[in-house]
Amino acid sequence: MYNVFAGGDGMLDLTNWNSQITSKMPLDLEVVLDSDYYQETEIQGLSPIHVNGVIYWNDNDELTADLQITGTMKLLDAIDMQEVDYPFAVTLSEEKIENFKKDQNTLDLNELLWENIVLEIPLKYTKVEDFSNIQGTGWKLISEEDQKQMNNPFRDLKSKLGEE
Repeated sequence: MYNVFAGGDGMLDLTNWNSQITSKMPLDLEVVLDSDYYQETEIQGLSPIHVNGVIYWNDNDELTADLQITGTMKLLDAIDMQEVDYPFAVTLSEEKIENFKKDQNTLDLNELLWENIVLEIPLKYTKVEDFSNIQGTGWKLISEEDQKQMNNPFRDLKSKLGEE
């Protein structure tokens, strides 16, 4: 294992790694993304992001990453607008890290992480399981089965015949 300085800010100090003969560096770290990344999104909060995997120089001399990225984002529930936790997991395989030169001594993972986390934000998310109590003035949520029964053209005929 290399002595890689990895603060919670997503910056890796690669000085020791660059002096090694091998081209692979294992990673197991937590990164805290600044709220500036997600303030214009649906994300209300973001837990520290766990990054596990390896970065290496591929055959074309490009810095490449194979990573597992996990964390939890706080979103507003689409039904009751309460804050809920939404776990996410991203797998990167042979992901090229752009604009990195071999003589650099630091690597900023923040952009790479954010580019992949933003793809995990769902359009709508809810933890509500019982929809029977969801109603308002002049409306209520009904199941598809109830909808079919209400829109059945034979409903009135069935009630006249005493069937239901």
